[in-house]
Amino acid sequence: MRRYGVFSGELVLFFDLIDNAIFWEPQGTVYKAQNERKVSLWGFDLRGRGSIGKIQFEGDLTVMKNRVDKVNVLPYRPDVWGRMGVKWGILELDILGMGPRPTYYSQRSSKLDTFSILDLILKKGLRLGESTETVVELRINNILDTHYEIISGYPMPGRNLSLSITFIGK
Repeated sequence: MRRYGVFSGELVLFFDLIDNAIFWEPQGTVYKAQNERKVSLWGFDLRGRGSIGKIQFEGDLTVMKNRVDKVNVLPYRPDVWGRMGVKWGILELDILGMGPRPTYYSQRSSKLDTFSILDLILKKGLRLGESTETVVELRINNILDTHYEIISGYPMPGRNLSLSITFIGK
């Protein structure tokens, strides 16, 4: 039997009961601390990684429900979100997806739109002498210039470019 790749994965089930949680709720241009007595979170995380030849990949998917009391939910918490990364040599591709999120505690409140973000990363490690390693990283974030908001009324950056150089001494 011929082996084509290496794969691993895990499934994590969770249930959390948080007593006396504090959340920051937007009120106009400022945020106000909200003290919630009982918050419950439950769901699962599915994580995996693997490789096929020189291509490496990893990803995770989270499905979560929450309740502040018997009726209300936490604002800005999606029921589903996930991330996947693929790496081949110096090239990396990251995809983040997030489901709709309520903008207030009521399940019937308006919801922020689902979104997906695609980032492209070029990363190269270089040796400078025997005691210093350098990592040069060029990132193009939000390649598709997706309009999205994590919090209602506060748009996130569109397509942007960053360059970083990291020196690691040994």
